[in-house]
Amino acid sequence: MTHPLNPPSSEALESLRSMLIESLDTSPESKILGAQLGAKLNDLLSPDSYKSWLNEGSQNLRSFAEAFLQGIVTPTQERQGQDYLFRIEGNPQQIVHSFGGALWKAFCSVRPNQTIRFDHNRGSLFLAPAGTEDAIEGELLSQISEHEHKAICMEFAELLERDGRASPQLIETAKTFEHRLNSVWVATLKSEPGLFKEWGIFRVSRIKDLFSQRLQALTEDKATRSRLKSEFDADYGSQLRARSGSATSQVLSAIASSVSPRTSDQAARQVLFKALEVLDDTQLAKILVPMDLVIALLVQRKP
Repeated sequence: MTHPLNPPSSEALESLRSMLIESLDTSPESKILGAQLGAKLNDLLSPDSYKSWLNEGSQNLRSFAEAFLQGIVTPTQERQGQDYLFRIEGNPQQIVHSFGGALWKAFCSVRPNQTIRFDHNRGSLFLAPAGTEDAIEGELLSQISEHEHKAICMEFAELLERDGRASPQLIETAKTFEHRLNSVWVATLKSEPGLFKEWGIFRVSRIKDLFSQRLQALTEDKATRSRLKSEFDADYGSQLRARSGSATSQVLSAIASSVSPRTSDQAARQVLFKALEVLDDTQLAKILVPMDLVIALLVQRKP
């Protein structure tokens, strides 16, 4: 690897990496031409150029990327015309569906089927089958522990208690929380209107905080942490969309098979009330039901 003639300060290097990541975020491509990358770097470093950070005689873009841009761009042997291509690592256009929700699941599960590993050389995360830790390179990013899951429940219950909104049952359920008894915790939350949704927002926020703490222990590079945090956030969206789509399909199928001209008004209302609990307005719009039932439901929902 090339050693820089005038090593930049850690602040200057971190600033350059952050600005470059932001600049590459808008690219839908997985690779960039050397000429384009060099131009971006010189714009970001103006009035200096990237060559001012390197030894004379080694002032090429490949040397600069290897010295300062690990985890952001990687030199390749591929050419387009006479110019070499550089691979964009962790391009957000590629990240969104790269794990398909598996990264979020591996981090949140007490007994995951896959573990999360961090590759220090590439500044990237990957998943490995559980139980193969000794045979896999890369540092382990540990999943949320049973104790941490309970701590999140306790923090939420204590927050509600300070606001005077926590029932004795909720406090007790939080104190005795175990992951295998999660259904009891969920049932307790659902017994109070709106509380389960509030818990979901709180839980996701705390999980993301824990993930950020894990990243801080793995790498000091702020730009890498920011990129991996965005990757984790995107993966949460992937698993949420997959789960929502599955639940919606199940409910719509149940409604389609349950509501018919021969269905009693009471039975139809029960099915539709269930739909109102779990579907949003767009999903509800896909349901075809007799107008008299719709009017009856709207009347019953009014305070």
